[in-house]
Amino acid sequence: MNNKGKYFIVLIILFANLLIGAYYNFYLRDIFFVSLLILVIFFRFVDVGHDKLLLFLSAALFGCCLLNIYGGLVNSNLFLLACSFAVILLLIFPFEWMLTRLTSFCLENNYLKASLKLVDYRIFLGKNPEILSAKGAILCLLNQFEESLVYLNESEELGNTDPFLYNSLGCSWVNLEEYEKAYHYFKLAVDGNPNNIEYLINISYTLIDLNDYDGALYYFIKASEINEHDWRLKELKSLIEKNKANKN
Repeated sequence: MNNKGKYFIVLIILFANLLIGAYYNFYLRDIFFVSLLILVIFFRFVDVGHDKLLLFLSAALFGCCLLNIYGGLVNSNLFLLACSFAVILLLIFPFEWMLTRLTSFCLENNYLKASLKLVDYRIFLGKNPEILSAKGAILCLLNQFEESLVYLNESEELGNTDPFLYNSLGCSWVNLEEYEKAYHYFKLAVDGNPNNIEYLINISYTLIDLNDYDGALYYFIKASEINEHDWRLKELKSLIEKNKANKN
């Protein structure tokens, strides 16, 4: 979505806030506070720039929160206190950091669809190479290989050279049986992080598919030097030996 579309959406939200406030006879102060909150959320979390304006709005909102806290203490209004403290936390802690941590938690616990929704939300707020790479990797895990390549390729075009991206590209290509392309990206991943056992195992399996058993054995040995007890290595060694024997 372009910036004009984002501005249009926030204007609709502000107008709706004004109508709701007027309908329920809210104080002008309350309508102003919520409108200010909407603008801060918009300029902070949506990638449209205007850092100086965001700083001014955030300072104004912080001041309003302090006044609300004072009013909540004087009037024993726990709801107002809780809301004001919540907004201050929103101003202090980076939203992207929280969203990234939540996405990582979902991935670690194999909640792939939940991870995908979180990543889609972050992309709506603004694209960057890392988040595109994350979406591509999740789609790959969901066996949506062609769609995953769309996001992974876009991430690479934006200058991402992270080994994780290259490994994800390799995984997508290998599942589409494009072994030469998969090898190219697995090689980039290994060159970028030669101590990652997953990357070494992936390139070894791909070289088996390319009938390069000596190459596969080379990366198998590299992986064994990192962790000879990894459960995947026994199956990999057996496959290499079996294919080499059949070739001879």
